[in-house]
Amino acid sequence: MGIFRFLNLSPVQHSVALGTVAAMILSGTYGSRWVCANEETTPYQLFVDIHADDGGTGTASDPLPDLAAAKRTIRQRRDAGAWPVDGAVVVNVAPGVYAADSSLRFGSADGGTESAPVVYRSTQPGAATLQGGVTLKASDFRPVRKALDDPATTGMNPGVWDRVLVCDLSDRGMEFPKVPKSYRAVPPAPWLYVDGRPMELARWPNHDDGDGWARFHEAIDTGLGNPDSEDPAKRQLRPGSFRFDDPRPERWDIKRGVWLCGYWTHDWSDEVIQIAQYDPAEKAIKLAAPHHYGIKGKTWGNSQRRFFAVNVLSELDAPGEWYLDRQEQRLFLDPPTGFADASITLATLTEPILKIEQAKHLRFEGFTIECGHGDAIDVRDGHNVQIAGCTIRNMGAGGVRVTGSENQVRSCDLYQLGTFGISLSGGDRKQLTMAGNVADNNHVHHYGLFQRTYAAGISAGGCGQTITNNLIHDAPHNAIRYGGNEHRIERNEIHHVVLETGDAGAFYTGRDWTSQGNVLRHNYIHDLGVGNTDHVNTMAIYLDDCDSGDTLEGNIMVRAGRAVMMGGGRDNKVIITW
Repeated sequence: MGIFRFLNLSPVQHSVALGTVAAMILSGTYGSRWVCANEETTPYQLFVDIHADDGGTGTASDPLPDLAAAKRTIRQRRDAGAWPVDGAVVVNVAPGVYAADSSLRFGSADGGTESAPVVYRSTQPGAATLQGGVTLKASDFRPVRKALDDPATTGMNPGVWDRVLVCDLSDRGMEFPKVPKSYRAVPPAPWLYVDGRPMELARWPNHDDGDGWARFHEAIDTGLGNPDSEDPAKRQLRPGSFRFDDPRPERWDIKRGVWLCGYWTHDWSDEVIQIAQYDPAEKAIKLAAPHHYGIKGKTWGNSQRRFFAVNVLSELDAPGEWYLDRQEQRLFLDPPTGFADASITLATLTEPILKIEQAKHLRFEGFTIECGHGDAIDVRDGHNVQIAGCTIRNMGAGGVRVTGSENQVRSCDLYQLGTFGISLSGGDRKQLTMAGNVADNNHVHHYGLFQRTYAAGISAGGCGQTITNNLIHDAPHNAIRYGGNEHRIERNEIHHVVLETGDAGAFYTGRDWTSQGNVLRHNYIHDLGVGNTDHVNTMAIYLDDCDSGDTLEGNIMVRAGRAVMMGGGRDNKVIITW
């Protein structure tokens, strides 16, 4: 996974890449990310193999069965004095799927020292997989005509009965939470993945039906309270309603549950809300929960709002769509091509797969981390924790969340994520103490699948984070979002973001006069979403609502809407920008 992994570089990208490599060589960082200790330290070795039995000693010929066993062994040997506390350790993890039904936790006793870290390493990059789900087999699925006495009771279109499959999960000891009346971001677990791709919860319109959105023009009740009312009850939000002329909702079983994912007022605020009732005579849809900004409460001149229906069994009509009957614990699937030989995972773990708290000098290298329904990795108050060369994908929430100091996320591929890619925070804003956390040379794409707004590819908070040399693309909203002080954001390439939102920027910050000292330098931003064609509201760099004290230097924007938008603020500098 080298620095030139991105093909068909433009002349601008070639010069950026060459400059990056030169800087890394001169600084001594290129090629050093796999070094686990200084040359004078001989690390202790442990070996892990998914096929090993419990009770192994951790040698190559007698390996341990999983990472938890390796962690326990390191602690035991240190406690017994067999290994020094400041001795470097390398845990060599053989290929295989290491399934987790709870977080794999590492704490202050599990790290090393600056010159002698503890390193967990996949012996073949990407081949050791940490998975937060349950593996299913194609043979667990039966044709719906054979599995059910009367498929008509499901409300499915008879035209799909011959191809839809159903899997009975009732004997697997699983518990499925109810879907709330409204939610933003991650839906309740689980989620289904087939051959490494997330399946689509049965919806209407389908993705390939126009642009995949239904639209309405008239709000019957915005649901907004009256702030001037003397009656406290009338000042509160309430569920809104709207008129929808298309007769499609007549097909839906509202009692079974139908949810609408919509941009109800603003093109930067999405929410999923259940339908409470539908009146076919009035063509009126009443929602079961209020939306913070109301239904068409106030918008940027748009005459219509948009939504799609989700979790609708009667709309199960396209290969790759699925539906979970949570009460009967039956999973319905319109199977994609090649399903008979597919790998199938039901992501169930809602905790982070790796949870690292107050650990120092701890590294994870070359793993695939996938198919959980929370974050992949959560580093809390870590110091010099490094995540390098990992593939992080198919997570219900985010990729890597980091707080603390001098932690690094380097050369990772993160994609098909429900919310964000990488989040960095730490440092002290009042004292301007730099955290020194770094996100470098990562490829982040196809994120924001569930939380469609303000779930950035990479975000920075606190003081003194560094975001460099990353490629970020294919997302509905922001690529890089930041707040706080003294962040350095340089030499990143951003494209095909802000694809379905408006009044939005590829780079976004705002609403804080004290968020100063941030530098955005030599970034290449191109081919963004168009936003509302009647009002140019897609920005390459958006300093919103009085953001102040930023320096924008040498950035290149091509086909990116407005290059720079400053919504007030002071002391912002734009220098040599194309």
